[in-house]
Amino acid sequence: MLSDDERIFLIKNRGRIFLAVFLIVVGLLLMTIGFLKTAFLVLLGIIGWFFGRAIDDKDFLKKFINNYLGK
Repeated sequence: MLSDDERIFLIKNRGRIFLAVFLIVVGLLLMTIGFLKTAFLVLLGIIGWFFGRAIDDKDFLKKFINNYLGK
C-alpha cells in the first residue's frame, strides 16, 4: 500500500508521470516500428479518446461543435 505522502505525490504529479510514461512508449515505438506507424497509432488513440469522451459526456460534442466549428 502507498503511504499518504506517496499518494499525494502521485496525485500532484500525475500529469508529469503520465507524460513521461507516454513519451517513453512513443520513443520505443519510434525506434521499433518507425515514424509513420507510430504517428498512425497516436492518431488512432486521439480519435478513440475523442469518441470515448463524446459517448461518456453527451454535452461534450455540442460544446466542441459550438466552440471550434462555429454556431
